[in-house]
Amino acid sequence: GSRTFRDLWISAFGHGCSPWAVDLAIFIQTCLGSIIYLGLMGDTFSSLMTLTGVFPSFLCHRSVAIIALSTFVLWPLAMIRDLSSLGFTSIL
Repeated sequence: GSRTFRDLWISAFGHGCSPWAVDLAIFIQTCLGSIIYLGLMGDTFSSLMTLTGVFPSFLCHRSVAIIALSTFVLWPLAMIRDLSSLGFTSIL
């Protein structure tokens, strides 16, 4: 019973087959997924802010939306050590 992907890799292929490659692949996938997610959210929120007409025009830019979302929403969520406090939002 392996508990991590690295342990699973080592038990399947041994130490000689670069077990660090699994860690690197997971790191790259997570970083690229976060970048794509922020881009989509930036496009969506900048359009929504423009449509409402409530926000000043300088706040409705895509880059401002990305910085605000990553600073005030995603970064605090990424810093949570125990995810059980988010359990009420999960269907599963």
